[in-house]
Amino acid sequence: MLRIQGLTVTFGDRTALDRLDLDVETGSVVALMGPSGCGKSTALRSIIRLVEPDSGTITWMGRDVTRMTEAELEQFRQGVGFVFQRANLISHLSVVQNVMLPMVAAGRPVADAHELALHALDEVGLSPRADQSVRHLSGGEMQRVAIARAIAEKPSLILWDEPTASLDPTLVVDILSLMEKLSRTLEATMVVVTHEAGFALRAAHHVVLMDAGRVVEQGPPDQVLAAPTSGIGIRYARALAYASVPVKEKTAGL
Repeated sequence: MLRIQGLTVTFGDRTALDRLDLDVETGSVVALMGPSGCGKSTALRSIIRLVEPDSGTITWMGRDVTRMTEAELEQFRQGVGFVFQRANLISHLSVVQNVMLPMVAAGRPVADAHELALHALDEVGLSPRADQSVRHLSGGEMQRVAIARAIAEKPSLILWDEPTASLDPTLVVDILSLMEKLSRTLEATMVVVTHEAGFALRAAHHVVLMDAGRVVEQGPPDQVLAAPTSGIGIRYARALAYASVPVKEKTAGL
């Protein structure tokens, strides 16, 4: 289980997380949602201490991440996959080399890293392009490489920080569909920061709505997104309802 208790993070005089509490059951998919600036990404980055909390605890499988030494933290991070908003690929390396790089840097033999990278690329539908330069990829394909890099070592915890945020709208559905598939096929706990309510409804076991650094509502997706009790939840429910209205009905009277 991933457990966050009383997590507080400040940047100068701004409080990004205000005594945040969050439990994520092992093997579950949790969608972390809320308006921009509410602390979602800060919470995600705090889990692997890319952001250092001011107070509170983060425990993964009973181990307190906030108390880990640098060596322990490095070992913990090797068991966590992280997908950022942007792919952050190395342009002069090939597709497979980009996936291999973190594994080789951590000391895994090159042959083993290559095999794991090819398998991960197959998972995301890019194995035929393994030896090509990443310069020739589309934005969506680059994000698929980043996802392959995150899942290559079969991490037990995968953190997704709005992985579709920087993509052209026409590519968003492809990445969301891949994420949904991986949520079913990978044996991993997943925390997904997203604005995509449709994805949360389809793929998540639990939805957590945040505002001003705190949880304002949480529960099963069909409860939170279909019968919300918070203002944030009502806004997401309206967005889902609008998206489901036929085009002619939407445009009537305009």
